[in-house]
Amino acid sequence: MHVDEEFGRVFMYGHIPPEVENRPNGMCLGQNDSAWLHGRVRESRPEALFFGHRHYRVWFDIDGVPVYGCRSTNWNSRSEPVGFLQVKVFANRHEVEFFDTTPPA
Repeated sequence: MHVDEEFGRVFMYGHIPPEVENRPNGMCLGQNDSAWLHGRVRESRPEALFFGHRHYRVWFDIDGVPVYGCRSTNWNSRSEPVGFLQVKVFANRHEVEFFDTTPPA
């Protein structure tokens, strides 16, 4: 992963996210892997990272690079609604919006 003239804008997608502060957390990458990813993000500066696995919203940043933890489209923890993220990519920015798809009761 290297952002340069060849790849001007990079979005990274993965299943298991890094931990916000590289602490032990069974729902995230291991501490060493998480620390490695944090370092790579600081070095290469992708535009944003997207992950699943947590089944609830977890948004944070790594040195100013946004990390979006996506909810599930099937079931979620913490009574959070199911749904999806819509990502709009523009010439000089991106926007992320959650859409709730919970069926009416």
